[in-house]
Amino acid sequence: MAGSQKQERKQEQFIANLLNTATIAQAAKASGISEATAGRWLKEPAFLQAYNDARSHLLRHAVGVLANGLTAGAVVLRSIVQGDGPPAAKVAAIRLMYDIILHNQELEVLEARILGLEAKVAAHEVPHGP
Repeated sequence: MAGSQKQERKQEQFIANLLNTATIAQAAKASGISEATAGRWLKEPAFLQAYNDARSHLLRHAVGVLANGLTAGAVVLRSIVQGDGPPAAKVAAIRLMYDIILHNQELEVLEARILGLEAKVAAHEVPHGP
């Protein structure tokens, strides 16, 4: 993001508000900028990069928090399956476990395919001359 220090502070504030409000209009209002300014900033590559970086950081943190509870969640699901509870609860827990496992396998396959495609593209890239 380029511009004056005041503009950079406003943009940082706008990014924070984008991450914490439901709409661009709400974020703009909370940041003390017009929706037109918000729209203009959202078209600037440097601003978008800063916003995406902030969003990625927030998501990584959230995933880390969730990951800390996964083991406990798996233990609870297993206890439901192995417990004396109603059959419907057991079926729901088993279904959820299968969904999680299958989704994880799909992600692993997609990741492998993407890595393979990226390697093929990289092998065929032609360096750009001056």
